[in-house]
Amino acid sequence: MLRSRRLAAILLSIAMLSMSCGQTLLVREIETSAQPGVGPAANTGQGEASAKQSTTKTDATGPRASASTADAQNRAGSSQPSLVPPSERCADAGTDTGVTKNSVTWGTILPLSGPTRPLGEQTARVLKRSVSYYNQLDHDPSRPDLNWGCPKRKGIYGRTVDLKIASISSDSEDDALQAMRRLVDVENAFLVRDCYLQSSLMGPAHGYAERNDVTTTWCYPESLPQPELAPHTWSLGTDRQTQASLLVGHMMQKMGRERIAMLYDPTYEQQAEAVRSVVRELGGEIVEEVEARAQTAVNGRRSEVMAMRSANPDAVIVLDALNATYAGVAAGQLGWRPKDSGVAWACSNCWLKFAADVGGQNLETMITNTSGLPFLPTNEGSRRLWQSKQRIMPGEPNDVLTFAGLVTTAALFIYTAEAGPDLTREKLEDVFLSLDDYTSGITPPITTSNTNHFGGRQDWLVQFNGKSWPNSFSDLSGGFVGLDEVGVRPEWTNPS
Repeated sequence: MLRSRRLAAILLSIAMLSMSCGQTLLVREIETSAQPGVGPAANTGQGEASAKQSTTKTDATGPRASASTADAQNRAGSSQPSLVPPSERCADAGTDTGVTKNSVTWGTILPLSGPTRPLGEQTARVLKRSVSYYNQLDHDPSRPDLNWGCPKRKGIYGRTVDLKIASISSDSEDDALQAMRRLVDVENAFLVRDCYLQSSLMGPAHGYAERNDVTTTWCYPESLPQPELAPHTWSLGTDRQTQASLLVGHMMQKMGRERIAMLYDPTYEQQAEAVRSVVRELGGEIVEEVEARAQTAVNGRRSEVMAMRSANPDAVIVLDALNATYAGVAAGQLGWRPKDSGVAWACSNCWLKFAADVGGQNLETMITNTSGLPFLPTNEGSRRLWQSKQRIMPGEPNDVLTFAGLVTTAALFIYTAEAGPDLTREKLEDVFLSLDDYTSGITPPITTSNTNHFGGRQDWLVQFNGKSWPNSFSDLSGGFVGLDEVGVRPEWTNPS
């Protein structure tokens, strides 16, 4: 069975959205004015910047790969032909739930009504177009050695991906559970990917998938232990505790802040404990902690901001996108904008376009991370990503939802091809587990293990400049940075 380290880029954990009122349904088509097409290479409008390069190691290729196979696969990126003979590239039978001779079913859960409907619809369009694009290919441009084509049949060894989108239109755990039930019991999804909901809603839904041995990727509740997650759950990128620790380390070590206030959804307790640990080890003080459910943030965050302000902090960190964006709006309403007050603000995993559109100048000088995606096309891998986006979906925004959907689709096609024609969930998860200091040039290096289902330890930091999208953020770190660069030890991020 083919194994390799030259895999496509991963996204670590991506944005989870909350919705209001309605029922779960399966989405067949998404109408949009942003039509797919072929265009020139993407113009970022932000120029080139120097990025830190990571070393790719390909000296291990998975649990059952032989040494000779590993040596051959180390030449990935050359023009060598596929290591799978053409006669063996065609799947000839169904091999697992959701896997037939001609197709493999993926599921996803998206909000397609309510206040965040535009984001849900954008994500749906991106996933559908990415899947359609990769269904026509026989290899990824980053993996010319890995040919998954089957003569006379499209798809991965002759199996096209059938994407099922379960729409959720309520901010309740029960509706998320019903969406997962539909994907598992009715649609027979082989895997469930990218649940774009507030992760605080995903506990029962995720538990149902785990009990049914369904593989989930980038789809998990924050209550799961990180970075180990659950046996069938993977989020191949940088874990949330590391991301939050990087932001706090930057504010304390690079900006000289010592008095930290923190706002977080109660399900983010692990990330909050990581922040407490880093602040304590770096000689600072948590002067105020405020808990607030993320899905209620659209109702306003004035009282939470007032509580933090009264503690006289010199820095604020918020551990989720909704709370951070609406807390920033409230700070502006109260005359306590980050820029005016001199208080440093950080948002862990803010949605860039959403923060720009909703927060505007209220969020100026706030810093955030880019969820393991390149902020600028500064090397061959990231330029390839931007060019692919422009070719496949030129009308979509150059933001995290667009790039994440494209990157995770490319990654899953390659992972599935790595698992071979006799595809099973066990074989696919063996591929996930086999990463060893891998980087494609797009994301930070990833090394997975049974106790780390994320694998990444770096992120890219940017700063909101108060301008309108798409020029809303400025490059802060000039590339991916690790914990050591902000004075944080890895063990501080997981104090339990």
